[in-house]
Amino acid sequence: MENKPLLSICIPTYNRAGILEVTLKRIVNQIAELENKDLVSLFISDNASTDNTREIVQRFVNPDIHIEYHCNERNLGPDRNFLKCFQAVHGKYVWLLSDDDPVSRGAISYLLNIIKEDDYGLIHFVMDSSQKSGFEVYSNVNVFLASVSYWITFISANVFQSEDVSKVNVNDKLLHSYLMQIPFFIESAIAHDKSVMIYDKMLEEPLYNTNGGYNFFKVFVDNQFNLWHQFVRKGSITHKCFEEVKKNTCRKYIKFHIAELLILRRQLKKKNEKKGLRGGYYIDGAWHILFKWYGRQLYFYFYILKAIWLSVKRINKRILRILFKGK
Repeated sequence: MENKPLLSICIPTYNRAGILEVTLKRIVNQIAELENKDLVSLFISDNASTDNTREIVQRFVNPDIHIEYHCNERNLGPDRNFLKCFQAVHGKYVWLLSDDDPVSRGAISYLLNIIKEDDYGLIHFVMDSSQKSGFEVYSNVNVFLASVSYWITFISANVFQSEDVSKVNVNDKLLHSYLMQIPFFIESAIAHDKSVMIYDKMLEEPLYNTNGGYNFFKVFVDNQFNLWHQFVRKGSITHKCFEEVKKNTCRKYIKFHIAELLILRRQLKKKNEKKGLRGGYYIDGAWHILFKWYGRQLYFYFYILKAIWLSVKRINKRILRILFKGK
């Protein structure tokens, strides 16, 4: 491209042509409404799909909108396909967007108006319920990252600067973490003086909700915290920031999955199913992982009790539903 776009939207995809079509339609329609369409480029990295993904993308080819399609010769796995997106971008900012996360109306224009104004490291979309609106600029990276917390794992909710891609040491361990995006997001927040938290709605409900195919606690506890901790060891973020991330993850995320996976034994992957398929989680070594990272934290035992209480409430609801249904 002659002029470097301000924003590159990168969509990794595999065998979800119908879902990708819905997401692309929303994006292309929003770009078409922009006064300067050159501000945005769109890159689709197809992980060797066997469906009609290529045909779907071709339907959106438009001389006024920059759309680039790349199909891998073989399936590289999700993390390597994410990396392919990072390495192929043209824009100053990179938005790695899951193919099943449709953008809210006006989100692209809203984001462009923010990043036009100043130089930011990481732009994060707040996904949990918040009474706030608008956006907030942070100059303290530790306060900002502690606020982002475990949502750093959600690829679609974070936009970062492409110039920071080369700063991340990409190795096999990272590429098998299921969370290879985390160091790129954190590195970008650290490398720049300001980052942004956006409270307005930027994404709609996912079009496809079947997650799994991996060890939940290995990924979201062990792998996530190891990736965070490498920045603590380097002195890039404080130990206090890291401990706040751990506590928030336990309080707002992990306790629910302790109840769902370890107590109620729901959403579990069947042992005879192929490892690569979605639709349930593995939980091998879950308690060992949890005690490794939380064993010395008193709050952890409080949240275990909360998880037990949540489980009891769900069981009681189920019993009452069965009893009243029988009447």
